[in-house]
Amino acid sequence: MPDDPRPDDPRPGDPAAETHVPVQRLGYREAMAELDRIVEELDGPAVDVDVVAARFARAVDLVDELDRRITETRARVEELAPRLARLSGDDDRGGAPET
Repeated sequence: MPDDPRPDDPRPGDPAAETHVPVQRLGYREAMAELDRIVEELDGPAVDVDVVAARFARAVDLVDELDRRITETRARVEELAPRLARLSGDDDRGGAPET
């Protein structure tokens, strides 16, 4: 039947429904919160075997996206730190600039 959901489609009210939002569109805190919910769900005693694989895959996607953002942010901070040091009058040796 065309109206029957596929086995991997979330049921109404199912926490798996949030998987339809691409991880790239979530804010960092939203992604972390969703990952926490998935971990709690998968660690719980009443885990639904029908959604384990989909939830685990979503968790992996979230971890990948969060790691990508951390890596990009770290690179950006490392790129900007020398500029801040120059603007504040410090150089790489930690002292004030010579006059």
